[in-house]
Amino acid sequence: DEDLGQFVAMHHPFTAPMDECLPYLESDKANVRAKCYDLVLNGIELSSGSIRITDPVLQNRIFELLGMSDEEAYAKFGFLLDAFRFGAPPHGGMGIGLDRLVMQMLQCETLRDVVAFPKVQNASELMTMAPGSVDEQQLEDLGICLKGKEEYNPPGADENKGGDDCMAKSLYQIEKIADDTWYINEGGLDAVYVVAGSQRAVLVDTGSGTGDLTALVRSLTDKPFDVILTHGHPDHAGGARQFEKVYLHPDDIEMAQSITLEDRKEYARSVAGEEVLAGMIPGGDFPQVVPLADGETIDLGDRTLEVIAIPGHTGGSVCFLDRGHRILFAGDNLQGLQLICAPGEDRRAVLKKWIEKVEQLRALSDEYDLIAGGHDLVQRSNLEDLPALGRGILDGSIQGKQEHIHIFDATFYHYKNVSLMMDDI
Repeated sequence: DEDLGQFVAMHHPFTAPMDECLPYLESDKANVRAKCYDLVLNGIELSSGSIRITDPVLQNRIFELLGMSDEEAYAKFGFLLDAFRFGAPPHGGMGIGLDRLVMQMLQCETLRDVVAFPKVQNASELMTMAPGSVDEQQLEDLGICLKGKEEYNPPGADENKGGDDCMAKSLYQIEKIADDTWYINEGGLDAVYVVAGSQRAVLVDTGSGTGDLTALVRSLTDKPFDVILTHGHPDHAGGARQFEKVYLHPDDIEMAQSITLEDRKEYARSVAGEEVLAGMIPGGDFPQVVPLADGETIDLGDRTLEVIAIPGHTGGSVCFLDRGHRILFAGDNLQGLQLICAPGEDRRAVLKKWIEKVEQLRALSDEYDLIAGGHDLVQRSNLEDLPALGRGILDGSIQGKQEHIHIFDATFYHYKNVSLMMDDI
């Protein structure tokens, strides 16, 4: 451990060293190898294990090498050392990663495709909406006191136009997902992305606007940046009023301009509760809108984003394809819980058009490895399962039913791991 300036156990301190390494255990620690093993198939670890130490003298040597005194070792592991003195037999084992094995057998892209209740990027589970909230009485019964998690608090937060306390309560959680590419989870409300090239950067979507977005971008890149929107819903264009100019498809401009502060609060409150509203920035007049057109490109210097129109979620929904970094910024167009909200009296025609557009994205799938969705990273299997669900709705083989899912009471249709919400057709 370079930070501590001392040796630590690579796996754990109970793994037996190779017999031939015992003579130089103290003199040449860096070259000591352990009796541990992994089973790997096509670069995927399927199982791992080790042979354990059963000699109390050897175990104490290992503890000493790790800087642990006899008193500390016995205080922490006395039960184990005592057991060794009674003559524990040699033992070892191997733990099988059954889910990874099934993933390989089915040729799936991710573990999320084979586990019963997959977690999304922010560790929530969309089927049951876990984790849920707990009340004060439950915490008191268990003797638990909640402390605030350290969150994003960029420079200049105390000057934020949303109020002195605005960024102190920021929900932004940042993760770098590729070179010069950051995924920002807005406390489970939505996801936005910062994408930087050699000359310029872009902020993909503005989320619900619960914090200072300019400060957020500036904490990640010093490049001049533009704001590009995948669509005009409050959870993606809600922070647009913090800027002077945004890029948006013409069919969603009126929708985005009509978003009120109360619309944003109502959505945020329904998903995450009242406490997320403290830092929400009202913003000023709606910014100048530069229309986005299907097929146009956004030049960032050494990086180009291609606009792909995909009406269905809204009339003006788009994706941004970064061929160089092999990322598709999909907005809300490929979600596991897909909403078809685009206008049109002929709902079958709206659905059919959306299916055609998803099939076009699927035909381009060799151009990207990562699908960065409007709420999380998206499973590639959605490229197949969503059109299949849509076709099943159109031919009548998949029937919908009225359900309450997430924050919606509506007609839902289900197929494999994906669901779709739309009006009865």
